[in-house]
Amino acid sequence: MTRVSSDPRDDYFDTHSDSVADRVAVALAKVGLAMKNAQLAQAQEGGLSATQQQILAILAARGAQRPSAIAQRLGVTAATVSDSIKSLCEKGLAERDRDPDDARAQRVALTPKGRRRAESAMGWPDFLVGAIDKLSADKQEAFLAGLIELIATLQREDKVPQSAMCVSCVYFQPWRHGAEAASPHHCGLVDAPMAHRHLRVECPEHERAADEDASRALEQLRDGARSKPKRSDL
Repeated sequence: MTRVSSDPRDDYFDTHSDSVADRVAVALAKVGLAMKNAQLAQAQEGGLSATQQQILAILAARGAQRPSAIAQRLGVTAATVSDSIKSLCEKGLAERDRDPDDARAQRVALTPKGRRRAESAMGWPDFLVGAIDKLSADKQEAFLAGLIELIATLQREDKVPQSAMCVSCVYFQPWRHGAEAASPHHCGLVDAPMAHRHLRVECPEHERAADEDASRALEQLRDGARSKPKRSDL
């Protein structure tokens, strides 16, 4: 028989706590501050600004880019990117060339020296990876799925720059193999099943889906296999 307590303190924390959403936001802000401080310290150690270091990482991951594309990915102004690129070129870490698709446009690419410097810029601080690695595999997978949904929602609301995530890719087919499958999703590019733990936040082969399809994929991911895929590529 279930014991029923009449102690008025039983619901104390229900009435004296901020919402879970509020506390998650505070927690993410604390992690973000730690990341910002670590990235700034790493950049200053190499004589770079945080923006310059982020540009090196983008160029290393995605190859030569137009300045406008870099600004969009970082969520900063074109002027900020232009100043940072000028400094990187002066340091011998980057160079400008003509865009083969448009002779009127310029791209920015890494020099060999810049590629070597970018290797450290691309890495995440050991303290963060180490802390996440202490979580169980199930918690890591749930954490990743939750963060992907959060980022996708913020992207739809134009609150954060667009990133090359599976959920916004033309090749992503959520729940194609059914909820009971070990790998329920599917990547049409490599024609292979995917589990939640395989979902990517940044994929170099990403091709952005139409907004309607990306929104539908996000809703399907949230709703589970109850929401059957309707995308034309299935």
